[in-house]
Amino acid sequence: MRYLTPLFLLLLFISCRDSCGDSCVNDSICIDGNCSCEAGYEGEFCEIETRGSLIGFWNGGAMCDGENSGGITIEITRDQGSLIRVDVTFLLTNLSLGLIQYQVELNGFVNEADSILIPETTLLTSNNLLIIDGTGSLSGDVLTMNMKFIIQNQGTSNCVFTLEK
Repeated sequence: MRYLTPLFLLLLFISCRDSCGDSCVNDSICIDGNCSCEAGYEGEFCEIETRGSLIGFWNGGAMCDGENSGGITIEITRDQGSLIRVDVTFLLTNLSLGLIQYQVELNGFVNEADSILIPETTLLTSNNLLIIDGTGSLSGDVLTMNMKFIIQNQGTSNCVFTLEK
């Protein structure tokens, strides 16, 4: 009986302790023995950066309003937390909007390991107001971006970029 009380207290202490210990990384927290990851991280201990597969240069083509519309180069870089920076260089041809050539920097967010969101961004170009927003998803080695471009006094164009590293 004399040994049962300390043994019981030891078992109670161990069972009440945070079972993750110091295993959770990247600002994650332990909840009921499991690491709860911050946005942009996954894995048992939140050790895998989900946006890592999106980082780099992407090249490909665009279809705008159903027409083959030119070439696209995108560079995706890291920012803080789940933020990413998306640098886009594009030369689009489109019957409704004419020839569009821009180099823009957009901020986006990693929603999941393989998807990004670019919230509505308003840019003042040389003569026009340009509003851009979109989403992207990674499937294998192909990044597909669905983008909407609104050019002041010219109209709206919906584009699909199909890109590879």
